[in-house]
Amino acid sequence: MPLDILSNHKALLAQIDCSTILQKIQAFGSLDIKSISDRDLQDSILDVLTGGTRRATLTRHSVTIPAGARLFRARSAEPGEHHIPFSCGKISTDAWAPEAKYVKSAGRLHKAGEPLFYSTLGHPLTTLNEIRLPQNEYAIVFEFVTQRPLTATSFGFTEMQPGYSSDELAKINLVEDFLYAEFSRDVPKGMEHRYRVSEHIAKDYFDLPGQDAWCFPSVQDRQQWNVVFRPKQSTECLDLVGGMVYRRRDGADSIVAVCRLMDGKFIYERLGGPMHRDYFPNVSLPSAPPLHG
Repeated sequence: MPLDILSNHKALLAQIDCSTILQKIQAFGSLDIKSISDRDLQDSILDVLTGGTRRATLTRHSVTIPAGARLFRARSAEPGEHHIPFSCGKISTDAWAPEAKYVKSAGRLHKAGEPLFYSTLGHPLTTLNEIRLPQNEYAIVFEFVTQRPLTATSFGFTEMQPGYSSDELAKINLVEDFLYAEFSRDVPKGMEHRYRVSEHIAKDYFDLPGQDAWCFPSVQDRQQWNVVFRPKQSTECLDLVGGMVYRRRDGADSIVAVCRLMDGKFIYERLGGPMHRDYFPNVSLPSAPPLHG
């Protein structure tokens, strides 16, 4: 961080203390998120992020995702659907962000009716855990690679930052922990109004010029990253490799088939064939029950 920015930030941090931040977080926790107005919710978020000073004490970071990085996006088959091809993996658009008309409820970074492309970086099992795949059901995990180095605005990561005292770091980390708590909140069905908080934080404070995506810790594993794109950015930044068909059985996840896009439609192949060898060389041959159909 440049010295002038560091100096200004330290001066702002000197105006608040940890107890004030904690009080603001506690007050925020008592809000009725369902009924509060957008304006009042935004003001309450600002109170936490600035320790009540109404001045920017928040640190914002960008990370670079290298060219050729692997991202994964999972889609569940319909309950009881055990036949290839699955309805969630027939044509090219199934792999990307949904159309707005299909987005019926709010999510972590989006409103109802607003499509976004959610993915995880590095490991396909993270995205399976994110969608909470039930036992004895199937999902397709679509694999993408980045076309070029990407800039992602990150939040919710607690990290050591050079140049700060232990007291200053304590204040920074209280805010970062608040962000992580909001972005990792387990929101049950019917409580989607809770997503208003994370959606406002992402778009009001972390939607920066020149960014390709947002990046924040996985809800299921804080060591893994979720990477979220607007639909246009996803198609401009990513290439689709294909998909892997997973089955969750007895607490374990097994790949039972792979698929590739050919002439706008997904073609499936069981493991061991040329599609597997040429495009998914990292997938081993597990002993798994066969698919029906």
